[in-house]
Amino acid sequence: MLLEFNIEKRVLGFKLSASLTSEADIIVLFGPSGAGKSLTLQCLAGVATPDRGYISLNNEPLFDSAKGISLRPQRRRIGYVPQNYALFPHLTTAENIAFGLRRWPKAQAKAEVDHLVSLLGLEGLEGRRPWELSGGQQQRVALARAVATQPRLLLLDEPLSALDPSLRVSLRADLLRIQEKMDIGIVFVTHDLADAYTMADSIAVYDGGSILQVGPIDEVFQKPANATVARLTGAGNLLKGQVVVRGPEGICVDVGDVRLWGDAIDDIPTGEPALVVIRPENVRLLHYDEMPEEDEEVVPVIVQSVTHLGSQYLVQIALGDIRGPMIEIVVPVWWWNRYGNHPDSAYRIGIARSAVRVLPVSSALDTIRAIASKRSEAT
Repeated sequence: MLLEFNIEKRVLGFKLSASLTSEADIIVLFGPSGAGKSLTLQCLAGVATPDRGYISLNNEPLFDSAKGISLRPQRRRIGYVPQNYALFPHLTTAENIAFGLRRWPKAQAKAEVDHLVSLLGLEGLEGRRPWELSGGQQQRVALARAVATQPRLLLLDEPLSALDPSLRVSLRADLLRIQEKMDIGIVFVTHDLADAYTMADSIAVYDGGSILQVGPIDEVFQKPANATVARLTGAGNLLKGQVVVRGPEGICVDVGDVRLWGDAIDDIPTGEPALVVIRPENVRLLHYDEMPEEDEEVVPVIVQSVTHLGSQYLVQIALGDIRGPMIEIVVPVWWWNRYGNHPDSAYRIGIARSAVRVLPVSSALDTIRAIASKRSEAT
């Protein structure tokens, strides 16, 4: 799938200005509520018309304001599942799924409905109406209806947001299975990190009506382009520092009394301020006699607080000493139960250079100013 768009759209004082080119099978539009993700889907589906710009799918123009092209939704061959599912309340499960197949021969339409009922585990629910179905079952019916017409692209707007954790896991698997079996592109809107990690081949991070960064999921999460992307994708630990050394092996930054090596996004001069980004899951808390890996720097730390999160602990630590900068890391429950309360523990962390991202302070300020300007302009 090749999806390209560069669109602008104003709605009730909000301005969307988003550009993307991607060949990924599953693209996740990620960001906070009100960032423009759902409006982008509506423009792609054809239920909203951009004020200007273009949209193309596999090099076929769906919309082009300069050329006067704007295909109706029915001609785009795009399946669309909005947040509320939009099932027809007076139709049964089978009738909802078959709604887009009314012009198909009856036998062919029935065979397609039966196939999707089996694929999505809806056996025995064919005669029920939407109010007789659970949230997860309604979601499956909406998905089946959207793919019944064999679209080229499937648009999903927060499809898992109203479901409990076990159903979310199940429906993620359903979506991945559908994508593989039907060889269909998916654009998936979410503000949930777990959904993004599980689903995305490529991710577009939204804020304030703009796309701040697009790329493979690991690249965007591990190498954010700016401080806003780092914060939105859960980096959590953003520390002020000063560049002290630059070299072929990386960049060295003083953060308080602690010296860290990392990767830099720009050529930040020695002596200049910088912003250090550290993802919590990329830091290892070492027990009292554990040796670091070859690529890890060792930093002594003071544990400040420990919060139990179920399968892991969130540990707040001070780097260097009690007055050092604070960061949060995640530690498996088994590790903390075995080593965390040892009376002789002198805590240290092991942190690889690849886990430390160094950003110029100017880029962080420019991003914040640009987003604030867009929001001010919209109001």
